[in-house]
Amino acid sequence: MGCMILFFGWAGYTFIAQSGEIEAKSQELEERQASLTKSQQSLNQLQYELNRLQDPEYIGQIAMKKYGLYKPGEIPVRVSESETGND
Repeated sequence: MGCMILFFGWAGYTFIAQSGEIEAKSQELEERQASLTKSQQSLNQLQYELNRLQDPEYIGQIAMKKYGLYKPGEIPVRVSESETGND
C-alpha cells in the first residue's frame, strides 16, 4: 500500500511539473509563430517593393516625386494648395 501511495504521489508530481512545462512551451511556440508571421509579412512587402523597383516607369515616378527629375521635353505642372479652391 505504501509503494502505491509513493508511486501515485510521484506520478502526480511528474504530471503537474510536465503540464507547467508544456504550457510554457506552448506560450513560446505562439510567440514564435506570431514573430514568423510578422517576418513573412515584412518579407512579402520587401519583395513587392523589389519587384516594383524593376519597373522603369516606377523608377521614373520616384525620380519625379523625390528628386524633381523629368524626362527631356516634359513640362512639369505644379499646383499649389492655395489655388485648388480649398478656402
